[in-house]
Amino acid sequence: DRVAPGDTLALRIQSSRPVYVYVVNEDEHGESYLLFPLQGQESSNPLAAERPHELPGQQGGQDTQWQVTSAGGREHFVVFASPSQMSIFDELLSSLPRPIAGRPVSRPLVPQSLVGRLRGVGGLLPGTQSSMPANARVLFGMANPLSTEPETVRGLWVRQVWLRNPGK
Repeated sequence: DRVAPGDTLALRIQSSRPVYVYVVNEDEHGESYLLFPLQGQESSNPLAAERPHELPGQQGGQDTQWQVTSAGGREHFVVFASPSQMSIFDELLSSLPRPIAGRPVSRPLVPQSLVGRLRGVGGLLPGTQSSMPANARVLFGMANPLSTEPETVRGLWVRQVWLRNPGK
């Protein structure tokens, strides 16, 4: 699919048992954000079973969404879910920057040759429901494409979504 600066994104996830979920965004040049879990969000790990969760969740009683803050080429989102807490994720992902509420959206008119050098998803925005360490890069290699159908998995579940940015 395609996104452009100003677009908002959310992830709906549901599991049959409580799970620890991590969502990471990385652009083509290795700049990364930890999108979930976030401090201050009402949704936190582990996510409860048998009900859908709309991530990033609520903050101060209001639904929030991630926001595309600039054009950034191809965006990679990886979702990790595990029935048990995995301290390696906490350690590897703790150094990643987080999206910031109110970050300005950049819509500059730039030549296509420069688009690949720009950052992509770095904002957090109220909405309605509907550089990674080198040793962490292996986590992206574990991911399969995200399916729209229910899946049965034991242990760690890892899926990836790719979005073209800009794409409108």
